[in-house]
Amino acid sequence: MSSSFQYSHTIYPPAPIAKFIVRGPQAEETLIGLLDSGSDATMIPLSILVQIGARFQSTDRIRTVGGGIQDVELYLVAIQIAGHNLYGIEAVATEYEDEIIIGRDVLNHLITILDGINSMTEIS
Repeated sequence: MSSSFQYSHTIYPPAPIAKFIVRGPQAEETLIGLLDSGSDATMIPLSILVQIGARFQSTDRIRTVGGGIQDVELYLVAIQIAGHNLYGIEAVATEYEDEIIIGRDVLNHLITILDGINSMTEIS
């Protein structure tokens, strides 16, 4: 199954985004996330992870864009994107309510075509 998504033009320069479903034991939420092949991990606001009942896995350390080290909490979720069901994703909990990132932990399971000229993303 293939899905197409228009780039977000609320970001400059325009950026690839995709709609996906994140599932926990208690609920699911439909979200829109920035596709970021430079990010090792998928990042979801803690408030959403709590709402869906995602199970806390562990703490870990990540390297930030600025090169610093930050302690983070990982929560176990399932993600459905473009017809693919991905289980056992350890999402990084963030405090930023308006920032959702789909990282390589998810992207490496998909075929993703970025068409910057037409501001479209195709995922299959």
